[in-house]
Amino acid sequence: MLLQCSGVLNMKRLLLLIVCALVGAVSAQEPSKTPTSRPLKEYSYVPDGFAIKFPYAVEPHTDSIHSDFKVWTVHLSQRAAISIRVKVDSEPCDAALAKLKSMAASQNETIREFSVSGRPAWEEKEDIRGDNRFLERYVCGFGRYYVLSFGWPASESRQLGMEIIDSFRLVK
Repeated sequence: MLLQCSGVLNMKRLLLLIVCALVGAVSAQEPSKTPTSRPLKEYSYVPDGFAIKFPYAVEPHTDSIHSDFKVWTVHLSQRAAISIRVKVDSEPCDAALAKLKSMAASQNETIREFSVSGRPAWEEKEDIRGDNRFLERYVCGFGRYYVLSFGWPASESRQLGMEIIDSFRLVK
């Protein structure tokens, strides 16, 4: 009987230890920057010439591959994110658009042309890569280019991401 009672106490201690470890692990995790259902708020980056609605404030960083690009990244879920890349460049918009059209034509793709804040913009057709979708939009600003990239799992809605990208506007 004593042995049986000791076994039950050990099981209870083990269960209590497991519960404490799980609670500790969950509470020790850093809060996620992934928005649950926060409303979008407009953030202006006047020195960089644009404003956009994000679910939370985003600080820019230097692109790890192309150091001449400044990048803002917002995570919409564990596998969905939007990045805004800005590059100061004096190349005329029509020259950049001609390059993009040439690249798209060589891959039998089409691009959609439109404007953002009265400036030329273009977008490649949505790309499917395995279980993920990818969209890129280019905006020709005043002496700089903006590349808005949006990647998300095909199983998730793109509505919030498109709302964010569509809120992008140029400011002087």
